[in-house]
Amino acid sequence: MSKNKKQGAIGLWFELDKETNHLLKLQAERNGRSKRAEALAIVKKDIQQKLTNIR
Repeated sequence: MSKNKKQGAIGLWFELDKETNHLLKLQAERNGRSKRAEALAIVKKDIQQKLTNIR
C-alpha cells in the first residue's frame, strides 16, 4: 500500500471513530434523559397516590 493510501485509510478510520464516539455520546444522553423521565414519572405517580389518600 502506498504511503498516501495508508495515510488516507488511517485518516478515514479516525474520522469514523470520532463519528462513532459522537453517536455513542448522543445515545447515552438520550438514555439518560429517558431514565430521568422515568424517575420523574414514578415520583409524580407517588405524589398523586399520596394526594388521593389524603382526600
